[in-house]
Order: sequence, then structure tokens, then C-alpha cells
Amino acid sequence: MIEKASELLEKFIEIEKIQLSKIDMPHMPTLGSAYEEITR
Repeated sequence: MIEKASELLEKFIEIEKIQLSKIDMPHMPTLGSAYEEITR
């Protein structure tokens, strides 16, 4: 049984991490290009 709000948040984060690990999220090449331009 969940007794504190922090416990609820921990369970939520745990479940979301599992769900997100199933999704392939490649690095966006436009982000890298933009960073390269900014750092020049």
C-alpha cells in the first residue's frame, strides 16, 4: 500500500522508465548540427 505521495511518484517513474525503454528514440541529427553551429 502506498502511504506517501513520494512513493506514488517513485512507482510512476519506475513504470514510465520501463515503457520508455521499449521505444527507440534515436538522436536527432538537427540537434547535433545546431550545437555544432553554436559552438563555432
